[in-house]
Amino acid sequence: MKTETKIKMPMTNTSYLRYKGTLCPACGCNDLEASEVEQDVATSWQSITCLDCNAEWKDVYVLHMYTDLTMPVTVKPIQSLIVEE
Repeated sequence: MKTETKIKMPMTNTSYLRYKGTLCPACGCNDLEASEVEQDVATSWQSITCLDCNAEWKDVYVLHMYTDLTMPVTVKPIQSLIVEE
């Protein structure tokens, strides 16, 4: 369902994150189309298009952490390779 939120244009990154990327930062509409996610080593991005005003931008995803690690019994720890900051 298409909805529109009144925003100051263009929306700031803080506001965009507050709405969890569900609104167009140019017009406030939620009628968005996303491409497949592309990635490099620690960053991923996705092209987004607003189907209402035709604005285009990229959402950027940054590696934050890992979770649910299961260690095989045969793997040796890699402590000698890790430099803690």
